[in-house]
Amino acid sequence: MACRSCLSVTLVSALLATAGCRTPPSIAEFQQRAPRGIYKTTKAPEAVAQCLIENHKLGTPSSYKRDDGATVVQFSVDGDTLATFVITPGVVEVRTALKITPFRKRTEACL
Repeated sequence: MACRSCLSVTLVSALLATAGCRTPPSIAEFQQRAPRGIYKTTKAPEAVAQCLIENHKLGTPSSYKRDDGATVVQFSVDGDTLATFVITPGVVEVRTALKITPFRKRTEACL
């Protein structure tokens, strides 16, 4: 199972590298994108964030609290953000850099 996670990160990294001149979206651009998934949850935002950090293998995680109270968890590889999770009470919004970024199963496990 660990190899499958490594393969996913390697594949996404390779796809980003082969994108050539395309630059990865900035965090502000990322936040303006339509979510690829919106999930309902009964868990506290902090518990969802911790679960995402512990269970996703999308790259290096970081998290912060926005001024509006939302918790944001980001996963990056080589400084390029691959996925962003915006967590508010009752809702998790997912945005990804690439359409092939695998996020559904592990996200659903944290709800």
